[in-house]
Amino acid sequence: MYVLLRLDDGRVKPIPKRVQKVKDVHVTNENSCLLRATLGNQKISTVVHQKDMNRFNQAYSNLLKANIDGLKKRDKRVKSTNISSKLNRPKTEKG
Repeated sequence: MYVLLRLDDGRVKPIPKRVQKVKDVHVTNENSCLLRATLGNQKISTVVHQKDMNRFNQAYSNLLKANIDGLKKRDKRVKSTNISSKLNRPKTEKG
């Protein structure tokens, strides 16, 4: 699962590269945050406005805390073999 948080300016179309002056019709004065989440082929996105940010952060942190115990443990054997091989090397003197 990948989660992306980005400052949202309210535009729905990309900014043209060749046009110098672009009218900011959709830009609002209120800050908002764009949240995108993907899991395989499933994609969801939402816009969180500044006034709703505290409530969103509380709900998001509660969701993470509730589901963090379901994660798989990482396999650390690969790192331990690399470290042990580095420790067993003979030291060379620089002169």
